[in-house]
Amino acid sequence: MSFADIRGNIVNGNEAVGILLLESGLDTKIFNNTVNGNDGGGIILTGSDDTLIAGNILDSNKGHGISLCVEGFTVDGAGANNELIDNVITASTNASEIYIGEECVETVLKGNMAADKEDDQLLIDNQSP
Repeated sequence: MSFADIRGNIVNGNEAVGILLLESGLDTKIFNNTVNGNDGGGIILTGSDDTLIAGNILDSNKGHGISLCVEGFTVDGAGANNELIDNVITASTNASEIYIGEECVETVLKGNMAADKEDDQLLIDNQSP
């Protein structure tokens, strides 16, 4: 599959997920977006490899700020070699700011800022063999 660039968008106040990618293919880039106040979470990615999520600002989403390989969205080939770099995630409601599900492998986290007074900042649900 080809790549996609999702950049420079303002995604506010949706009744579902702000940005949702299911099986998006290789080399997708989600960067420099503002994702606020969405009812299903900020960014959900599953079934995608080699995706870069960078430089996004996520605030006050109901659910995880950024989620990789989330239960209920899991598909075959759930995700490998994805990178989360320099994102700012704050005030997610009833969830961690960054969630990495057990089907994701070789995920890189670098330079992200996660802040919330109530829940986990980073939740990795990974079962090593």
